[in-house]
Amino acid sequence: MTTTTAAPQDTVRQSGQSGTGSKGNLFVAAALLLALAFLTGLNPANARAATWDAVQSIAKLDGSGLSKTIVKAGDKAKSQAESKGLVNPVTKAGYRYVAMDSSWVGSLPNGCANKAHPYIGMMNNSAKQADVDVRLVGSLTCHESGFSPTVCSGAGACGLDQLMPATARGLGVTNRSDPQQSLNGGARYLRGQLDRFGKLSLALAAYNAGSNAVLGYEKGVKVRGVGVPPYGETISYVARIQNTYRATGGTP
Repeated sequence: MTTTTAAPQDTVRQSGQSGTGSKGNLFVAAALLLALAFLTGLNPANARAATWDAVQSIAKLDGSGLSKTIVKAGDKAKSQAESKGLVNPVTKAGYRYVAMDSSWVGSLPNGCANKAHPYIGMMNNSAKQADVDVRLVGSLTCHESGFSPTVCSGAGACGLDQLMPATARGLGVTNRSDPQQSLNGGARYLRGQLDRFGKLSLALAAYNAGSNAVLGYEKGVKVRGVGVPPYGETISYVARIQNTYRATGGTP
């Protein structure tokens, strides 16, 4: 997710003095905290993984025995977290934004084509900001709300992209019935799931059923591997949006 460029080896070794100087001690303290974060879950798992990768590269240059021990412990904890599905590789998934005309809207099904026209500009803005293919944004909105900005589900999801209250708050959406806010939040959330899981089917499943269900958890217990959860509604949801996206010219 973030690319870091290590300093030349000589620079690191001179400033750290193989872990015995002040900077070396600071590294040891920081690395120890990160290792503990992996083991105790103080921070989000993916953030810990990305940060640990950066620290690991520095540690290999530092070269002290203590640094090597800390790296070994952190790597073991990260591996255990990955095997349990707690950490997913950070990906650079596709489905990126590309400027295009709005002719694709005519391929939306279920009466969505006519209803979508007032929101073409808003969808394009949201897609551009979140770096998501605008056709995918429109396909998702079509099946989420049919482009009805005030509709709410029995579960409490509201707006064009049917955001739940907690999800909306986390995305900075203050009014779920506001079309632009809902589209912005939905596009950002979808982009996050695409980058987390790396596959459209899994990202859509996470949008519908939650990321924990995609990771294989039921009521906090790991019961299966990573994949589209075996819920009829979710399986149908994923297939319908992929089919619509394909009809608009996208490649699921």
